[in-house]
Amino acid sequence: CINDIVALAKGDMSPLPFNPKSSDAKFVNNYESVFFLRLSYRDQVGITRQVGEICEKHGVSIHSILQNPIAKSQESAFAIVTEKVEYAAIVRVMADIEALNWCKGKPFYMPVLREDWQF
Repeated sequence: CINDIVALAKGDMSPLPFNPKSSDAKFVNNYESVFFLRLSYRDQVGITRQVGEICEKHGVSIHSILQNPIAKSQESAFAIVTEKVEYAAIVRVMADIEALNWCKGKPFYMPVLREDWQF
């Protein structure tokens, strides 16, 4: 497993198969990150405006949007990179977007986990 190799490279010498439990560790269900979003859509006027309004409603700042010309209607999609925002806000944005009539399928999103991410 890659995780085991990385742990050994960092000098982890735990004799246990898993790292020992830490009394100060806690599960965090919400975190801040830059996010990448990919939305598939049925072409119509006002899609980017609606996405912008939904992001504004939930306090999500858009860093960039990429929308290539539509070559095939079944492949129409665009990508968004956000500024750093809470995961919970992205979940709300994606739920609102998925409910719109032009949204094809479940929108994809993922955090950009690198702290040294350069825009």
